[in-house]
Amino acid sequence: LLALITLPGIPVIYYGTEQGFTEQRAAMFAAGWGSGGRDRYDTESPLYRDIAAMAALRKAHRVFSRGVPTVLHGSATGPGALAWRMQGAGQAALVVFNTAGHEVLLDNLASGLPPGSRLRGLYGLDGQPADQRVGEAGLLSLRLPPHSGRVWALAPGRAAHVAGATAATAASLQLDPLPTRTVAGDFVVTGRARGVRELKLVVDGDLGAATTAVPDAQGAWQARVDTSAMVDDAVEHRVTAWAEGAPPAVAQRFVVARPWQVVADVPDPDGDDHGPSGRYIYPTDPGWGANRQMDLRRVRVATAGGALRLDLQTARVTTSWNPANGFDHVAFTVYIELPGQAGGARVMPLQ
Repeated sequence: LLALITLPGIPVIYYGTEQGFTEQRAAMFAAGWGSGGRDRYDTESPLYRDIAAMAALRKAHRVFSRGVPTVLHGSATGPGALAWRMQGAGQAALVVFNTAGHEVLLDNLASGLPPGSRLRGLYGLDGQPADQRVGEAGLLSLRLPPHSGRVWALAPGRAAHVAGATAATAASLQLDPLPTRTVAGDFVVTGRARGVRELKLVVDGDLGAATTAVPDAQGAWQARVDTSAMVDDAVEHRVTAWAEGAPPAVAQRFVVARPWQVVADVPDPDGDDHGPSGRYIYPTDPGWGANRQMDLRRVRVATAGGALRLDLQTARVTTSWNPANGFDHVAFTVYIELPGQAGGARVMPLQ
């Protein structure tokens, strides 16, 4: 709802949303279907009050209805920080979400705003956000609670001067460059720290799973990065050294290309796509019979870290309907049973 209200276009909110309805077409009033026999129009309900406050926010700041959004940050690795800047109608605003169920560090966000600019807290799903000051080079770092959404407006006036941390006693962090951008498994990062007792090594913004490192007497520290859940070598990950009160260190980026190990390779006979009783038949359209897309020919199973990959081969792959996923005329249903769990488990990998 907050995203809907802070983006251009006309917000459309289906009736009952403001009352927390979850059933389709449930009636608002007692005589209607699915009402449970009582009226449900309540102007004091939490969602009603939230939507009213969001609507007032949009009405008071034309930048949300007339401005142009620029996406500043998105989380390619899963739920996490999402940020955009709205600019137009002589105004600018910053909208930031944490879509994850854990606390997230959004560090060194390139806001596109002048250094020293003051951001005035306008609205938050978890309460009024504190004002912020844009740092050097227009960077901003935020600590975001789980499932939070916050909105700031650029305050009028000239930007204040931003002083760097030049004092000898100022806290500072250093993260050494990684030896290589592509890693094949877990790895150790190193760095130096000054003026902090301990620091957090934050991977992909996940503060809840951050590793704690303690600098030695010379300020040197090291920590290990667990990559067991990182299975897509097309996704870039980010590791940041962070400590309360110190500027975030420059983050290092990496990708994980774990070697896949084949653990099962099972061929399937040709032409056995007639079902258990031999009664299955293909549709009569020529696109089916000649191609026999449902004749499973081979299943190969591979593992890498905490990931399982299935390669399924059929008699032929067709793309008659110009499918986005590269094949059509067939859908795969895969059953996975985990040892020691009665009845298996319900999961949706990578969905």
